[in-house]
Parts: sequence; structure tokens; C-alpha cells
Amino acid sequence: MNVHSWWVPYAVLLFGIWDLATGISRKIKDRKGAQPSKGLSSNAFLFLGVLFIITGIWAFFA
Repeated sequence: MNVHSWWVPYAVLLFGIWDLATGISRKIKDRKGAQPSKGLSSNAFLFLGVLFIITGIWAFFA
């Protein structure tokens, strides 16, 4: 791994955690009957969160 890119796996993991948290919070808001959010659905955020977390873990070993 290039010495200048040591922070990339951490950034990808952080982004994945943020996506996962956003997906969970949107899912909770949907269940409460709040006004629907604009943009991506909660399922899309959950999927992207898991995908980025897997990619971030993989990046540590690449």
C-alpha cells in the first residue's frame, strides 16, 4: 500500500458506518409514519453501508 493512502481504508469504513446509520435512522422514521425523505431510500443506504464496510475491511489487506 502506498504510504500516502494509509487513511483510505479508514475513510471508507467511516463512510460505510455513516451510510448504515443513515439507513437505520430513515427506516425508523418510515415506521413512525413521518414524511418520506427525498433522495435514496433507507434500503439503499443500508445496502451501501454494508458494501462500504466490506470494502473498507478489504482495503486494509489490499
